[in-house]
Amino acid sequence: MLITVLIPSGRQNPTKEIQIKDGGLVVNNYPPVKNWNHRTIEFDDIRHFAQELSSTLASSRVIMILGTPVDGLPTVRVRRNSQNFSDQGTDLISIDIDGIPVPSSMNPYGSAAIRWFIKKQLPPCFHDVTCAIQLSASAGIVDPATGLPIKPGLNAHIYFQSDRPIPIWLIKELLRNSLVDSSLYTPVQPHYIADPIIGEGVECKIPRNRRHFLIEGNNDVVTLPEIGWVPQGKSVYKTESEWVDPVGGLPEQRHIMACEFMRWFVTEPPKEHAVRYPLARAFATNAYRTAGDSESFTAEGLDANHPDDYLHRDKIISTLPGSRPLSCRQIVSDGFDCPHFKKHGGDCKLMYGTYSPFALALRIKRKG
Repeated sequence: MLITVLIPSGRQNPTKEIQIKDGGLVVNNYPPVKNWNHRTIEFDDIRHFAQELSSTLASSRVIMILGTPVDGLPTVRVRRNSQNFSDQGTDLISIDIDGIPVPSSMNPYGSAAIRWFIKKQLPPCFHDVTCAIQLSASAGIVDPATGLPIKPGLNAHIYFQSDRPIPIWLIKELLRNSLVDSSLYTPVQPHYIADPIIGEGVECKIPRNRRHFLIEGNNDVVTLPEIGWVPQGKSVYKTESEWVDPVGGLPEQRHIMACEFMRWFVTEPPKEHAVRYPLARAFATNAYRTAGDSESFTAEGLDANHPDDYLHRDKIISTLPGSRPLSCRQIVSDGFDCPHFKKHGGDCKLMYGTYSPFALALRIKRKG
């Protein structure tokens, strides 16, 4: 697991500070930060991440983002924007829940409430999976004027490890129908992971050593379903049979290479492209579905485009057998100006009704 952490280049502390002042509660929200230093941290698994979060990261002046630094980015005094950090995929799924009412019999600061939320609100692939929990900065804080929590209900960050790195936008699609904060799913949205600074006299219902904990499941990673695309951008889950032509089987590489995007990717290596991960993923998933030695075909394409510096090359290759093609809509939205893409219909002008390079290849194979 790889994550990007940002540290203010000044003296700001990117967390909430909660104090009693003149007999009342004062909550100082996250300070504005213009310039950041950054580093990438690798974790063995979700347990390692949970351990480091509770022991080191939460007590440091850091935030986390899901984006990856672009090539050549200085490590100090940079802006937190999409020009500096791009979506190269992530296998850490961060979920932020805010003010979710829980059954009256449940402690909103305990593991039972988290398990209840996961079962009720998250897709089945998240059920019974080990996850790291961090209760939110305002969770458990009591307003002395009312004697009640300033943020009732369940307020927490839940972290899962997925079985493969996926584009950040795809996490948002996966959680489309869940009561979670969807604003997290951009490359540069801050994930505030530093514990709050709680001043003297502030009542907090959460003991200091219980703001972080691990919930054990029978599985250690989320086995992600595959999400395809239909018109109007509504996501659907697709089965293996829907990606294979029942008459003609799999297309060949020459059919795949009929796609404008696939030819461009191979012949014009986009080394400096800001969205390398989604484009590389599209190339890999479509290429793998061709006949022949597709793993070598994919590896050669990735090496030609990103020699020696592509963070997810090995994982892309190792997870190809379970992958699905990305859509033409996503490829275009990530920066490829395809002359055959019908912006209003969302499909390919060459073969009406095809929505991905792989679907195009199937149609070309069928038509000969």
